[in-house]
Amino acid sequence: MKYSHSLTKMVNGLIRTIPGQRSNQIFRRKDVAFIKAQIVEDLDFYVKCDPAARNSPELVQNAYLSFQAVATYRIAHHLVKIAAAQNDDRLFQYARYLSEKAKVMTGVEIHPSAEIKTPFMIDHGWGTVIGETAEIGSRCCLLNGVVLGARGIAGNGNGKRHPTLGNDVQVGAFTEILGNIHIGNRVVIGPRLKITAAVPEDAVLIRKTEYWILRTLDSNPYSL
Repeated sequence: MKYSHSLTKMVNGLIRTIPGQRSNQIFRRKDVAFIKAQIVEDLDFYVKCDPAARNSPELVQNAYLSFQAVATYRIAHHLVKIAAAQNDDRLFQYARYLSEKAKVMTGVEIHPSAEIKTPFMIDHGWGTVIGETAEIGSRCCLLNGVVLGARGIAGNGNGKRHPTLGNDVQVGAFTEILGNIHIGNRVVIGPRLKITAAVPEDAVLIRKTEYWILRTLDSNPYSL
């Protein structure tokens, strides 16, 4: 691919931000290759789904902060898997460091333990939050302000407490999906909804908020 070199440079640059370690002390070549392959899938999905990308992978890679958030998640999530395999809590802390840094830089918070299949896209992204036990299927797209959260505020248990999204799910801006619920394949959820129950496959959820108010000039209480 024509953007292979620049993507490798980006991935290596993100890995080098892990504190206190050289990347080759944590990630083997096959780890980097695996992460890069995931990010390439995500990048191609961005280009395919967003006409504003102008069919340019370079534009997405260099200008889309939401893509940077997803790319950083891929690295942090792989680091979580290495931490679990080696029973090394320090590596898990490094993964959290990456995700917190990405949150500050991009406005998108993705817990590194969340399970997100490829490809995946967050468009616009600011204010989007994906919780620790959330699971997301392939070819899903979230807009800005989406929250995949728990039902409680404080004192939640350690078990599964965040939603699971099937494949090909689209979620509109400022929608909250809360609790250990399942959203079926190919569901489309409009903006500004609060979902607390399971949604079956192929459902479309919208909120009708448009009201037309017609007044004559004489009856308008706000006229001068």
